Amino acid sequence: MALIGVHIAFGYALDTARDNGGAFLRADTVNSQTIAAPGVSTISAPQNRGKDSPVLSVVSADAIFYAIGPNPDASAGSAARDYLKANDPIDRYVKPGDKFAWIAA
Repeated sequence: MALIGVHIAFGYALDTARDNGGAFLRADTVNSQTIAAPGVSTISAPQNRGKDSPVLSVVSADAIFYAIGPNPDASAGSAARDYLKANDPIDRYVKPGDKFAWIAA
């Protein structure tokens, strides 16, 4: 089945990258959501867990503008938004409680 919209997953990364220059190593996924229409996620990043950091993974069927934060705003006037090409998955460190918002590019 083809992806429609944006799929996100919050989880943890083993914090080797921050401690000693190691690679970003994704660990557990805590929750995920497919957001078919532009908007804000109903799920959020988990709390810190020991040395593991909360992370967000994103993949989009189409090019989008997105924002991450406690009250993310991906609209045209927002300085906090970023661009994501279609079918170009990303992983980002996030803060506990962060959400994800997107609009079409």
